[in-house]
Order: sequence, then structure tokens, then C-alpha cells
Amino acid sequence: MTQLEALNIDFNEQFPHLSKAPITEAVIEIRGRASLPWDEKTILENLKAELPDYPKQKSGRVQQFEVNPEKEQKVIVRDLGWQGLDITSADQKYISKFNMNFFSLSRLAPYENWDRFKDEMKRLWNIHYKLAVPLEIQRLGVRFINRIEIPDENVHLRDYLQGFSSGIPAIKLDLNGFLHHDIFTVPNYSYMMNVIKTIQPKTPTNNRALILDIDVFTQQPIEVNDDIIDKKLRDLHWLKNKIFFSIITSQLITQLK
Repeated sequence: MTQLEALNIDFNEQFPHLSKAPITEAVIEIRGRASLPWDEKTILENLKAELPDYPKQKSGRVQQFEVNPEKEQKVIVRDLGWQGLDITSADQKYISKFNMNFFSLSRLAPYENWDRFKDEMKRLWNIHYKLAVPLEIQRLGVRFINRIEIPDENVHLRDYLQGFSSGIPAIKLDLNGFLHHDIFTVPNYSYMMNVIKTIQPKTPTNNRALILDIDVFTQQPIEVNDDIIDKKLRDLHWLKNKIFFSIITSQLITQLK
């Protein structure tokens, strides 16, 4: 039996409050096929009228590139049409994607709190729903990307991650980086998780950092219903927290408080 097979969602469990939460981006996404025509002019006019607090817009078209076998080095570009746009809030902290079969809202650092983020997502999702009217939701997901700065040398991952080891025990070499990807299922809940741990190298503008990327999402289609969406979001947010605080060490929690 794996650890997650015994996992039960318990909303009575309390997680530590981190005043220095390392969240660099939080995302809620909803995927569902639009049942209404996805007209560029109509969508743009509606979003401009309903979301004046998201003044920056970037339209997106999908192009397909093909090589013509009859003409050497001749590339054919096919325009597959307008798919949607990205909109950004006036303070540039919220970015939302309004696509034909996809909606998401991202909150960039500094992250405020879950309730405020969720409420803003629901406000924008209600607008997207009226424009697209998906008949069901194929995927509902919650993703949090955490960035924790670490020293350039003498990094001991055991100080940051519980039970995590890397490198080759028989050969003592400096660890320059790693990429660890786990995929979990949550029995009895029809949820899945992607958990990525990696090192972000130092750049001229950023220090070296540990990246902890947690993506929790539904496995099966769900009804487009506010109560169901709220229930699923609550579950997914709890699971994200459970995974995060099960991975990081008490030493790191203390540093982030």
C-alpha cells in the first residue's frame, strides 16, 4: 500500500500559515468544449465591457506549419483561426486565458490568499461561461508553483525536502541540478497529481532556486454547476496543501513562517 492510498481529505486538519509563502504563481484552470460560436469580435467586445480592470489584451491565433514534399524547403502555413486571448489586470498580478475550450486564471507573486484568488477566478469564469457555455467540464485543476532560493554551494536537499535523495552514492560529484517528476492518483476521489521538483540555475537576474510545482486535477468530467465546482476546488486546494507540507521539511517551514 502506498502512502496516498490511505489519504483521506480531512478539512479539520490545519496547515501552517506561511508569511513568506514561496508561491510564484497560482493557477486555476477549467477545460470544457464551447457549445456557442467563438467569435473574435463578440468576445473582445464583451470582455472590454465587462472587465475594464483587465485592460491589457493579447489575441492568439493557431497556425500549423507543414513542409511541402513537392517543393524542397517550402513551408506551408495554415491559419487554424482565432482561439482566444490572454488578458492582464491593471496591476499585472492576474492573467486570465479566455480560449474556446479552455479558461484559466493565474495569480503572480505576491500571492494573497486562497479565498480572494478563488473569488476572482469565479467572477471571470462566469463571464467565460456565458460566452462559451461548455456542456461539461473535462478537467478542473489547481496548480501552485513554488520557488525557494538556495545557496550556490553546499546544498543539502535534506534540509528542504523530506526523504529526498539525489546523486550517485558511490561517486561523489557536485550536484548541478535535477528533475524529479511524480504522478499520483488519489483513490476514491478521482483526482490525480503531478509533482515536479527541480533546481533553477542561477542567472544574471535570479539566484539559484528550488522549484516545487504541484498540479492537482480531476480525472473525470464533471457537471457545470457552481456547487460542484466549489466542492472540487476545496478538495483540490486541500490536496495541494497536504502534498506541499508533506514534502518540505520542518526546518524549511520555520524559515518561511
